[in-house]
Amino acid sequence: WLPFCNAVFFAERTTVHKPTGYTPFYMVYGREAVLPIETEFSTWRTLDWNKVNDRADLLELRAR
Repeated sequence: WLPFCNAVFFAERTTVHKPTGYTPFYMVYGREAVLPIETEFSTWRTLDWNKVNDRADLLELRAR
């Protein structure tokens, strides 16, 4: 089970806990963690906002 520890810890640290309403990661770092899938596919949190020049660019990024 040792090979799965990192994945289990990551899941625990990025799951919202009922008493606080926040994830442990957020409580420590003040922001939400970047999920592994977000390194493959752009999301609003991982977009390069310096490349957004106008509304058309924003709509194109939103369509992805």
